[in-house]
Amino acid sequence: MFRLRSLIACWALLLISANSAAQAGVIVSVGDLLLSAGSSGYVPVEITGDLTGANIASTSFEFRIATTGPTRLEFTNSLDPASDPTFTAANYVFAGNSFDQTFDLNNLGNATTTNVLNDTFIGGDATADGSNVLLTAISDKLLAFLPVTSVTSLPPVAGDIFTISLVPLANANPSGLDGNTGFADNGGVNAVYAPFTSTPGTVTIEQPSPVPEPGTFGLLLVGMTSLLWMKRKQG
Repeated sequence: MFRLRSLIACWALLLISANSAAQAGVIVSVGDLLLSAGSSGYVPVEITGDLTGANIASTSFEFRIATTGPTRLEFTNSLDPASDPTFTAANYVFAGNSFDQTFDLNNLGNATTTNVLNDTFIGGDATADGSNVLLTAISDKLLAFLPVTSVTSLPPVAGDIFTISLVPLANANPSGLDGNTGFADNGGVNAVYAPFTSTPGTVTIEQPSPVPEPGTFGLLLVGMTSLLWMKRKQG
């Protein structure tokens, strides 16, 4: 009986070790965004390592907007590296060591078309000096701010919800590379790609903030004038 229990314990340890090894890699989380109709904004994407962590020196990624209704949300091209909010974020995964920003050769990414106009965003970056960045389970690094706009030829209306996902959609990828998505260490031609998983995010279109009517401006002006007059009188 004791020998059987020992064998079972050994098998359990082997299974745990194998499972941990299989999980080693990168976790990508697409954030949510409330966007007013007729405006543009940025969808945050965070990146962490799993419990065993991961070393990366370069990123390449492809995100896609799922459009199911008659209206459309679109990606736009990233701004110049000097103006892109991704590169100025303190928690950017390559903060202070960004190839794109240091050499100003590429912007973070560009919109392209897969199924409908500008439904796909392809981009990436790397460390300027080729060093690795260690991702841990508590790193919460920024991977990108994805630029989106509701100013399209088929503009969305309040209540419309769009899903943005990393390609491939929320599936583990043992090879660590799928299409335009991959997270590699500094191995050069012998680079090792980390497996990755992902969770999608949503963009919800909300009602734009109401613009005060001219009468409202007049009331505000009267109120401010009265307050100033009373304060002057008291002084």
